[in-house]
Amino acid sequence: MSIDPSFRPRARRAAVIAVAAATAIGSLALAGGSASAVVRNNATTPGWPVSADWQKYVQSPTSSDVRPVSVVRTSGDVTNAGALLDPSSGQSTTLTATPQTIQSSPVSIDVATQARYLRLDVTKLGLPASNDTGGHYTQLAEVQVFGADGSVDLAQNKPVTANDSLENFGWGSKYLTDGVTDTQSGVARGWTTNIHTDADLGSNSVWATIDLGSVTDISTVVLWPRTDTLSTDGQTASFPVDYTIKTSSTDASDSSFATQKTVTDQADPPAPVMKGAASIVLDYGHDVGGLPIFDVSASEGDPTLQAGYSETLAQIGPEGDGVSPWASGDSKRFDTYHVTGPGRITNPDIQGGERYEQITLTTPGSLTLTGAGIQFTPPRITADTLTGNFESSSDALNKFWYNGVYTAQLNQVPANSIGQHWTTSAEGLDVPGTSAGVGLLTAGSGWTDYTASFSAKIVTTQAGWMVRGHAAQKGGYLMILGSAGNTNVLQEVYQGADGGYQTIATVPLPMTIQLGSWYDITEVVSGSTVTTSINGTEVASFDSSTFGAGRPAFSAGSVGFRQFSGEEGMFKNLTVTGPGGDLYSNTLTDSSAVADFDVPGNNAVPLILDGAKRDRAVWSGDLAVEGPTLYYSSDSADYIRGSLELLGSWAGSNGYMPGSMPPQTPLNTEPPSSTRGGYSANYSMYFVRALADYYQYTGDTAFVQKEWPLVVNELAWNASQMGPNGLFVTDSSTGADWDYYDGSKTGEVTAFNALYYKILTDGATLAAAVGQPAQGQTYSNQAVALKDAINSKLFNSQTGVYNLSSSVTNVVAQDANVLAIDFGIAPADKVQGILDSIKSSLWTPAGTLPFSSGYQETISPFVSGFELNARFGSGNTSDALQLLSNEWGPMIAPGDLYTGTFWENLNTSGTQAAPNTNMAHGWSTMPVSALSKYVLGIQPVSAGYATWLVQPHTGDLAWTKGQAPTPHGPVVVNWSHGTGSDFAMHVEAPAQTSGTIAVPTFGGDADIRVNGQTVFSHGAPVAGTSAVQSAALTGDYVNLTVAAGTYDIATAPASDGTGVTTPPVDPSTPGDSAGSGSTITPGTAGSSGGSNSSTTAGGSNLANTGFTPWPYLAGAVLLFGAGAVLVVSMRRRRRRA
Repeated sequence: MSIDPSFRPRARRAAVIAVAAATAIGSLALAGGSASAVVRNNATTPGWPVSADWQKYVQSPTSSDVRPVSVVRTSGDVTNAGALLDPSSGQSTTLTATPQTIQSSPVSIDVATQARYLRLDVTKLGLPASNDTGGHYTQLAEVQVFGADGSVDLAQNKPVTANDSLENFGWGSKYLTDGVTDTQSGVARGWTTNIHTDADLGSNSVWATIDLGSVTDISTVVLWPRTDTLSTDGQTASFPVDYTIKTSSTDASDSSFATQKTVTDQADPPAPVMKGAASIVLDYGHDVGGLPIFDVSASEGDPTLQAGYSETLAQIGPEGDGVSPWASGDSKRFDTYHVTGPGRITNPDIQGGERYEQITLTTPGSLTLTGAGIQFTPPRITADTLTGNFESSSDALNKFWYNGVYTAQLNQVPANSIGQHWTTSAEGLDVPGTSAGVGLLTAGSGWTDYTASFSAKIVTTQAGWMVRGHAAQKGGYLMILGSAGNTNVLQEVYQGADGGYQTIATVPLPMTIQLGSWYDITEVVSGSTVTTSINGTEVASFDSSTFGAGRPAFSAGSVGFRQFSGEEGMFKNLTVTGPGGDLYSNTLTDSSAVADFDVPGNNAVPLILDGAKRDRAVWSGDLAVEGPTLYYSSDSADYIRGSLELLGSWAGSNGYMPGSMPPQTPLNTEPPSSTRGGYSANYSMYFVRALADYYQYTGDTAFVQKEWPLVVNELAWNASQMGPNGLFVTDSSTGADWDYYDGSKTGEVTAFNALYYKILTDGATLAAAVGQPAQGQTYSNQAVALKDAINSKLFNSQTGVYNLSSSVTNVVAQDANVLAIDFGIAPADKVQGILDSIKSSLWTPAGTLPFSSGYQETISPFVSGFELNARFGSGNTSDALQLLSNEWGPMIAPGDLYTGTFWENLNTSGTQAAPNTNMAHGWSTMPVSALSKYVLGIQPVSAGYATWLVQPHTGDLAWTKGQAPTPHGPVVVNWSHGTGSDFAMHVEAPAQTSGTIAVPTFGGDADIRVNGQTVFSHGAPVAGTSAVQSAALTGDYVNLTVAAGTYDIATAPASDGTGVTTPPVDPSTPGDSAGSGSTITPGTAGSSGGSNSSTTAGGSNLANTGFTPWPYLAGAVLLFGAGAVLVVSMRRRRRRA
């Protein structure tokens, strides 16, 4: 636009806003600075905040090979560790390991008796391992028993019985006397109990009894502690605190034991020390994810390289942080490699979230590395490819936005990027474990009667195969050789059409099955009978005609192999013979054989997961937050579409949707054949919520049409769960929610009903999109009735908040109340009172507690994200910004917990809630969409931004600028706010759209000029203007209705013949549109043309909240970047009576 030469300020009214001012932080002040004058060439010059600094906040790596940025520490014989930081330097790092020894500190107990049976009886458990704080255990590597001379361990290799023993993962009661006094990785660990919620067991003690074989003299009992990890206080993990040594000479019944020694308040033995290993801990600076790589230039001896991964420094160790994802990626948080020579080692499975990596040489030898890193597998969304952006005068808000974007990015899985890892060699087909399950021969779907013969070898845990199998995990007969802790069984399993397993029989084998040995397998499938033979001996058979209801027989299907996570098997020489001859024959030693199978483990469509570290699954509830994050930033809507497509393909015939799905699960192309249920009704409903958001931001009617039957079925299922009070009712099978650790909430639960109301309104919108107005009206009518029931039966007029449920009325529930506000259920006159109650009852310096009492005090950014929306959406901007500071502030603070991403949850001290907490969790990214939607002010009104709204919530910010991607091109907004009502805004709207620009009045009676024309004055629209279609005052905003185009807007005092200057707009603003033809002269922060101007620290409206500022933020300074200044001439007009 051109500047109207008559539109100039009077000098005495000029207010100059220094948008590059610095602001000192009190409670993480989010506001910009106060006004100051800037003189250019001895004249006050109007300008706009200019800054191209948003790119510096982008967290994404620019290269697919990510390298560490620092060495944290080394241990043992390590030379030149820093060479790993820069592979281009030509230098190398050498680790040398000698035979390892463990310096452990056992506890000896003197007893003087004769007995055959010795029992360790534990009544109080010790501190758990630092990577497993979900409960308490007793864990010991070994128990030794000595006579008077102390020369012979009387207990070694003697049988052990226990009333509580985990027989898995290398643990087992038999290892308590195996002669191994340490629990290092790769060898038997020892004895562990199962998990216990409380350390103090009281009368419910745990015990292990050793049978010494005969009555003998006993002098000393020695307890050897766990040595492969440390407890939460840095000492020995899970060593018993209160325990008794008991003995019996007759039998092992409880009444026969006599107490020999009771120990109370046993101090933790000193921490074990590993000697001989060499290790390096590397720091990547923030969370990364992908395939670990190691470049080996030389090796000597027989070195074994072990790499462990952790998001936090406190948890890093040789085995990483011990947290394993159940759905996808590497099944454990460490990997081992037997190095035989130079070359690049690339891990086959994704390690999804790690800032720290520990490289350890665990066996004697030396290893020289020229590089270590991570091949980044998420999409690389750099500053050049980011289609949305955000920048404000608050450094903290900028970090919130871009850290949230990176959190979602780490959880994005491009199509076909997980990869399948079936490999062949001269030995055969290697099938590693995956949660996706069975890989079938693609040619065998119509095979009926046949004989399949092959050789199988268990590499890890067990080996499995299937006959009469159906594609996409839709059923078949599964045989599994071995089970956890016992290889000498054959499990016959029925896999139903829903993918679920039902045991047919578990058959003891007449031979001993050894790990690493080959066995010849024959499966004869004839009619309804399936018979298994091993090495020519028939070992099992079943007849499907005897199956009961709910287990329909399969008359045809293919042959395949199956390994689950944590398992590995090998197969060779597969031949399938039918009545007419060979149907298939292959040695399985050539790589071409892999193409014959529908190999599990890959993802056909782009997806987004819940967490980078775990669960690494697609969760429907998380999509409700991750979707808007992507729509406002990278415009990666295809990742939400793919996730919805996967979840929807596995919907139950009753309409119930799966809450989660492993990403490598194949898309189901067959109609639903069974009902679904269990876990969470809310997570079933979130499918509709996420689909509605997808449609709103993309306008993709075709996809809505495809998924429409699922919406109808879901809402029909919901309607079937209504109770007599007109409210949705949950039971123990459907009442779980985001707080899985709190158990199910049953009955008429407000949060569930609020979400049901929202998806009814969503259903009405989607019905209109697919041309089903009658169905849409039905949903609208149901929504009205449900809203009335929620307000009449679940709102508590005495407390002024919604009850958790109709039966739990004494708890303030964050989710119930913020969802009622965010979804438009709460009456307008109740909203502020509800928000005030949440603040007074639930707020802490680290964020909002989810419940006032009765539930775990774990702060959830997922639920608090909806509170952000509720506060911003109701005009409670100052508290919304304070909530951002409280809850997300700890996540952007520098230190060992910093990951550049948002955490799954946190505790009331503002730190990691638990060792398994995801430090990059998609459901915590609501600040991205909240800042773009409310602070920048951009949101779609109709699908695909056909119509839109720009309505900034300025708070104490000096300026904000950015853009939101739309199907038509970006909507660009820049606004600046000075003191009082001083305000200016630049908006660019793409073609084929129209919308409303809501200009804040800040309580004043401001006049508004658009592109040089006065469009609103003295509280009313100005007739005859062509700049806008209409203007109307609504609350504290003047709504301007406009078509596509570019708009420069300024508020001004009432026209008095002198006018007011419209500030020019920086042509370098997002969208690369110059707007007007005005010239801008960039300046530095707070100065221009060599003349300095003072900046005054802005006061924060957060200062009077009663919360103590975080110590790591106190005294810090937020810099708003270099930029020019904006001059707006303005005065607040007194409202007329």
